[in-house]
Amino acid sequence: MFKKIKAKTIAVIMAFAIVFAGVPALTIAEPCNTVSQAEAAQAKTTRKNSSRKKSSKKKSSKKKSAKKKSSKKKSSKKKSAKKKSSKKKSSMKKKSTSKKSSKKSAKKTSSRIKSAKKTTQKKSAKKKATAKNTTTTQTTSRNSAQKKNTQNNSSSRKGASGEAKTFQNNTSDVKPADNIKSKTVPKSTSKKTTKAKKTSKKKYTEVRGLWVSVYDYPSLGLKTDSKATFKKNADKLLKKMQSYKLNTLYMQVRAYDDAAWKSKTFHAMKYISPKATKLGYKNASKKAASTLKFDPMQVMIKEAHAKKIKIVAWMNPYRCSTGSNDYYLDPANGKSQSRVVNAVKEVMTYNVDGIVFDDYFYTAVLGYKNTSGIITRSAFSADHWLKASKKRQNVNNLIKKVYKAVKASNKKATFGIAPQGNLENDRALGADIDTWLSKNGYIDYLMPQIYWSNNWGSSHTKMFSNRLKQFRKSSLNKNGRMKYVALALYRSGEKPNQSSKWTDYGWSKSKSNIASQYKELKKAGCEGFSLFSAQFLNKSAGKAEMKNLKKVLSK
Repeated sequence: MFKKIKAKTIAVIMAFAIVFAGVPALTIAEPCNTVSQAEAAQAKTTRKNSSRKKSSKKKSSKKKSAKKKSSKKKSSKKKSAKKKSSKKKSSMKKKSTSKKSSKKSAKKTSSRIKSAKKTTQKKSAKKKATAKNTTTTQTTSRNSAQKKNTQNNSSSRKGASGEAKTFQNNTSDVKPADNIKSKTVPKSTSKKTTKAKKTSKKKYTEVRGLWVSVYDYPSLGLKTDSKATFKKNADKLLKKMQSYKLNTLYMQVRAYDDAAWKSKTFHAMKYISPKATKLGYKNASKKAASTLKFDPMQVMIKEAHAKKIKIVAWMNPYRCSTGSNDYYLDPANGKSQSRVVNAVKEVMTYNVDGIVFDDYFYTAVLGYKNTSGIITRSAFSADHWLKASKKRQNVNNLIKKVYKAVKASNKKATFGIAPQGNLENDRALGADIDTWLSKNGYIDYLMPQIYWSNNWGSSHTKMFSNRLKQFRKSSLNKNGRMKYVALALYRSGEKPNQSSKWTDYGWSKSKSNIASQYKELKKAGCEGFSLFSAQFLNKSAGKAEMKNLKKVLSK
């Protein structure tokens, strides 16, 4: 029994091997003589049927997989085709929208270009118009003070520093493509120009002056009968002023009832003319028009204005001479007043920027005398004992007349007074500070001579600060005409007198007194200063002070 089962299993295994290997059944089955022929035939048929079924299954599975693959490929192709079509549609839409937007932007850019061109054309037209106006005004008045670089038509100690900058609007040079990017390009440039103009105005409104005294003329080379020499040395002085940022020259043209111009009424100033000095006392009977070989004041005005420096004529009203026998015009006498006014009128025929009087009014000398037909008071006259209020009244009569004469000649010209820095002394000498700083019709500005430092006396008093506060006090400076301060450059490096309790120590202990005083007066609301005097620009101590002042002025 066991042998039969074993033989059957071996035969089945061999049959499967023959089917898969493709070897003839007889050759393989020959060793097994135990299997019958009928059984072998049945096994063979069953094997063939099973192999056929398996092959058919394989073929059907292959067909199914092929169908699936083809269907997948078709679906993927359809999807990709749909995606491509959708992409094409979206791209077409984008292109159409971009075309529309580009058309719109092109329209906008063209409109912007047109508007930019219009604005630049308008601006260029305005520039041409202004240029024409300026050229016409320059040709009509060559000797007039130039508009941009001269500042206030003010006072005896005033002026403008630096040159005005002109700014051009460069929008006309910008290409249309650049203007398209930003509409605000031309606007921003115009804003910058307005700001620059504002700053330049600030620079030119401040007075930075220099007093040129008759005692300065010889050392400055201005006492000469040669016009060429005078012009050369005047140019040298003016250039030095420019280097120190100064802009207003206060030229003393009348010191002792004389004239630094070709006057037909007054004799020539001996401090500016060697010929007048040689004439001596005979000079008083001759007129400056015949004595002077050229007109010093006219030359100085022309040279100063060419450098954009203002020039103010400095005049002493009453003083006729100095020395042991001092003579003064009588302030109470109408003829004396007329003589002073006539001198002012003569000077105003020149192209000066203003007139300034200094502190010489009534004096401490006993009385007045008659001399050379000029109306004066005799010694020990009653006028010496006049009350201060009466003196101020007499002086005010003259001041009002001078103010009217200046304005009648040139409304833009200024008239100012530079009194002492001591209010009580001013009032006693007839300088009516209170009226001048509260009422109209007298002066355009006041410039007190505050010639002290802030280290004065044994108590080291801040004298400059104290006097500045007195003059700037609102109860006194009611009309705001206390505008400028005269500063003591002449005291630079001054050695103190140790034996005097009134000595001013500040000038020997510091080289920046003027610079500090400038800062203080600016802080107090003043509009400028003037330095006394020109010859001290060449002194070593004066140079040290000016070096420190220049640093402050350059900021």
